Amino acid sequence: MVLVGASLLAAACSRHPDSAQRTSDPVVTAAPVDKGPVSDLLLVSGTLEPPPGKSARLGVLVPGRLAELSVAEGDSVRRGQVLARLEPTPLRDSKLQAEAALQQAEALAMNARQHLARAAELWDAGAGPRREVEDAEAQLAAALSGVKTSTAAVSLAANQTTRAQVIAPMDAVVSHLYAAVGEPMDGTGKPILEVAQVEVLELQGGVSPARAGRVAPGQSAEVSVAGASRPEPGVVRAVSPAVDPASGLVRVRVQVPNGEGRLKVGVAAEARVVLRLIPEATRVPLAALIPAGPGSLEASVNVLTTDGHVRRQAVDVGVKDATYAEILSGVAAGDRVVLGGSYSLPDGTAVQVADGGVRSEKP
Repeated sequence: MVLVGASLLAAACSRHPDSAQRTSDPVVTAAPVDKGPVSDLLLVSGTLEPPPGKSARLGVLVPGRLAELSVAEGDSVRRGQVLARLEPTPLRDSKLQAEAALQQAEALAMNARQHLARAAELWDAGAGPRREVEDAEAQLAAALSGVKTSTAAVSLAANQTTRAQVIAPMDAVVSHLYAAVGEPMDGTGKPILEVAQVEVLELQGGVSPARAGRVAPGQSAEVSVAGASRPEPGVVRAVSPAVDPASGLVRVRVQVPNGEGRLKVGVAAEARVVLRLIPEATRVPLAALIPAGPGSLEASVNVLTTDGHVRRQAVDVGVKDATYAEILSGVAAGDRVVLGGSYSLPDGTAVQVADGGVRSEKP
């Protein structure tokens, strides 16, 4: 019986001599080269921020201790609303001092007028010298100058009281707090808080001058936001007319509606602007491309042969979108290409296709 079993096993192996070899071949997923739409996309990456003029960092222009902060992040505020203020006592005392000085200056001016009137009467009656009149006139001029100086001091003290308050310049939402009650302020305008209008947010990013020349305000965009389950519609708001000398790129601004407030300021995002649609491109999934090297424009694919091997084939790549790459030459519709990780397969490697089939990438 043992001899018979061994004979049968040997016979089975002789009928399938490469069965053990095939089971050890790498398992790959493949997709067909097909015809279909490929979009020439302009990618704009950055963070979502309020549009220019729709946010403001607010501070105070007088030194003092922050005594009141009446809002928190996320609070809605109205234009003209007082959001924070410094300790009022030193400023109030300065104003009272200035008002007292003004009263003193006004009293001196009144006394100087009376003295001038008496000196003029004596001069007119021939009972006093002309010099008394001239001295009285000089005293009155000095007193009036003191009144002006004191009036300005009162106005300055009143302005300092106003400048010690943080007042909302627009209807907005508090987006950041930078200080806490009790902290000293140096009077240089150091931000205490930031307010922003977030009904519309804006993504700004740099693109090459050649690509920037093909995009214009009003073009639609699809904006992918970090953490969001679906992309948001957007529109190109503006394209800078100048190249940034530091980066060599042109700034493009894409606006995204945010009426419901779901999008948050500062979150990373990427906008896709369709520059051109190729309706019947020869295409492969992006996962099939094998770059020649970091930053290289050359690429290849692993084509499945009819006998179950891979053949490394250089291809000329046209435009790419989020899913596909246009192939200008190198493969044809109907060929099968290996997806994902095929860069590690040497040319001529025998492979097995997962589940014995080919994955379709058609939308």
